[in-house]
Amino acid sequence: MDEDKVGATFEFTILTTTKEFWSPPFATSTNMYWQLNYEAENEAEPGHCALWLRAIPNYEESTSNTMWIERAKMKPLLYFKSALNKKSHVNIYETFIEPEEYSLFSGRLGYNFTRAYLPPRIILGVTFTELRSQSDRADFPFPPKYLSGNAVNAWMHLLCDKETADVVFNTKGKKIYANTSILSARSEYFRGLFSREWAESTSSASFSSNDKNDNSDACDSIVNYHSKEICIENSKIKYVVDVTDFDSDVFMAMLRFLHTTDVVLNRYTDSTSWSCKIFAISDKYLISELRGMAKGQILYQLSIENAAEIFYEFAWKWNDLKEEVLKYVIEHFPKIRKTKGYKKICKPEADARIGSLTIEIINALDFPSDTSSEDE
Repeated sequence: MDEDKVGATFEFTILTTTKEFWSPPFATSTNMYWQLNYEAENEAEPGHCALWLRAIPNYEESTSNTMWIERAKMKPLLYFKSALNKKSHVNIYETFIEPEEYSLFSGRLGYNFTRAYLPPRIILGVTFTELRSQSDRADFPFPPKYLSGNAVNAWMHLLCDKETADVVFNTKGKKIYANTSILSARSEYFRGLFSREWAESTSSASFSSNDKNDNSDACDSIVNYHSKEICIENSKIKYVVDVTDFDSDVFMAMLRFLHTTDVVLNRYTDSTSWSCKIFAISDKYLISELRGMAKGQILYQLSIENAAEIFYEFAWKWNDLKEEVLKYVIEHFPKIRKTKGYKKICKPEADARIGSLTIEIINALDFPSDTSSEDE
């Protein structure tokens, strides 16, 4: 076993005659949950029981129309053993399952076993041997709770409130006011930023709270985000941060998620482009929950018509997203290569990156072997 890989076993003791049993959920990572399911009688095969390993989809998986790629890396072993002789380590039945088949359309996998050979009390279990070790402890409370309605309302009113704000963000000519305590509580990135551990700091600020320039407020320009307007000077500003790589509406959407756990992923007509922007900003600011939601939406909206643009212009930058989009492109490549998007991107004068990605696609395609004879 590799040094960065660990193993884990989950076991539950039940009576063989139990009509149906669902185990409590258990996890192999911070966002990958499972359940064991035992059925004493399988209707399809009389005299047989069934043991299933059910994958509980996270948000990203619940909106993906492809196989669940992270689970495909698992190697689970399902087994029964006797609960009467606890010293015995011999499994009565055992079988490996193929986790690459997990998807939204196939959420559980398992096998049927002859019930006659099972003792009155059994231990059913699953062993994983290919888990990646984690160097950090999980945040608490865990699983994370969604904010209550009262908390959402209270925090949302603090966003863009100049009277209580202690940080202002310069987002391409617009100011967004926020509260560092909320941002630090919800984001590792901002926690480091406001503790001055990371590179971005007030030393790069282009203006202070006393500037009398004509910069408008992003809070006022974005509909349905915050209707309250307080136009007074604020002497409590501690941090001024320049944001040069994201538009104000994208940055505001990210801040709104940190305050409310709510985000609109199909806000515009070109909702895929918007989801890509939300994915990019949540990746930079280390907001894993929002990143997973955006990734799931991108994969859900993936189609023949937009696959080329998503793959060549965006997905290639992140390995996990690239891997899933690439599989879709390979599967549908004969159709994708005829689309306007593909023809627009893959021109003869395209840069080396486009060529390299195209070669990667071509190398992965399964071409029928040429069995014709050379000498005819």
